Amino acid sequence: MSSSFDSEVSQEDRWRTVYEEVMALYAAIKDTPGAIRVRRAEMRQGEVKAEPIDFIIDVELKGDAVLHENPIGLAGWAHVLGHPEDYMLINNDIKRTLGQIFDSARLGVDGDYRKLYFRVKNHSQNFKQEDTNAIFE
Repeated sequence: MSSSFDSEVSQEDRWRTVYEEVMALYAAIKDTPGAIRVRRAEMRQGEVKAEPIDFIIDVELKGDAVLHENPIGLAGWAHVLGHPEDYMLINNDIKRTLGQIFDSARLGVDGDYRKLYFRVKNHSQNFKQEDTNAIFE
C-alpha cells in the first residue's frame, strides 16, 4: 500500500532526476565547441528540429524565472550557468525546484528535446569510439 509520503518522495526523486538529466545535457552542449550555432529553423512534417541553442535558452530562462526571488538560489544558479560541470553541487532544494519547472516545461529526456538528447548521446558515443580507434591505429 502506497502512502502519500511515498508519492511525495518519488515525485521529489523524479524532479531531482529531471534536473540532473537536463543539466547533464546542458553541460554537454556547453562543453562541445561549435554545438551552439544559430541556424534558420526549418519545419519538417509539422515539427521544428530542436537545436542546442533553443535548449540552452529554455534552461536558462526557466531557471532564472523560478529563482528570481531567491537570492541564494539565484547565486548558485548563476555559478552553475558559468560552470555547468558543477551542476551537481547545487543545493538539493534548488535541484528539486528546478527539476519541477524543467519537468513541467517538458525539458527532460522524455520531453520536447528527446531527439536532442539522443543526438548528443550518439555524438558522444561516436566521439569516444573515434578516440579509441585513433589510439589503436
